[in-house]
Amino acid sequence: MTKKEAKSFINFGFREKSLHNTLIFEKYEDISYVFMCRIDAMVSFAKEQFGKDKGAFLVYDINLLKHKDHSYHYAIDGHLSIAIDGAFRGLSPIEAYFVITKFRFNGIGYYPDWKPCPGWHIDMRPTKYAALWVAHKYDFEQLYYYNFRNFIREITDD
Repeated sequence: MTKKEAKSFINFGFREKSLHNTLIFEKYEDISYVFMCRIDAMVSFAKEQFGKDKGAFLVYDINLLKHKDHSYHYAIDGHLSIAIDGAFRGLSPIEAYFVITKFRFNGIGYYPDWKPCPGWHIDMRPTKYAALWVAHKYDFEQLYYYNFRNFIREITDD
């Protein structure tokens, strides 16, 4: 994405910082513009459905933090970064899931143990079927559960 494109979003400022205090667009040239347009549209939809303040998206990371080697966060193997980690302000997990699936993202992970609030990994992986998972932190390790029934139970459990 170009600098001009990175400055064009409705819901994300070019100099906006993540919850980790890094500029979300620090490596804007490695981020897919098409992906960020879809994320921006998703956040606009959330605000329309749930209210301006309640539907805002707080970014944990796009492509600056450490992730697995072949993560969709990275611009590698001929593709740009097509993943984001963050949280919707004020939305329940089921409301957030409704918003995310409306925009047909193929990688959806729920992280209930993230601080300061539970968060989501959202990506645009090039697969026919969506990958859904829940990740829990045990001691210093992240454990992933890829079972649809467990995923739904987790996001609907208050």
